[in-house]
Amino acid sequence: MDEIHSYLHLLPSLILEGSPKNQSILIYHFLEPVIQYDHEHHTNLIGTLRAYLKANYNASLAAKSMYLHRNTTINHIEKIKELLDIKFDNAEENYLIYLALLAFDIQQ
Repeated sequence: MDEIHSYLHLLPSLILEGSPKNQSILIYHFLEPVIQYDHEHHTNLIGTLRAYLKANYNASLAAKSMYLHRNTTINHIEKIKELLDIKFDNAEENYLIYLALLAFDIQQ
């Protein structure tokens, strides 16, 4: 997903890399609606989701990193919340989404 800074950051990737079945399960259950929406509407909500997580759930920082207006990024985040039926207020759910993004990146 981004640079590896320590073995702690490397561990989830190593675990997922050896298990394509687990990768597919994570992607299907936690990202499929966003992937489908991106495909159908020629958008990049996956990129917005990645930037939002990387920016520690800060829409302004995510917007800046993607060279988008803050309001556009907020609208994209709201669409992601709607598609995934999440609020980004549950640490365990957020971590699973992070793992699903790692799995998605591994499969790309």
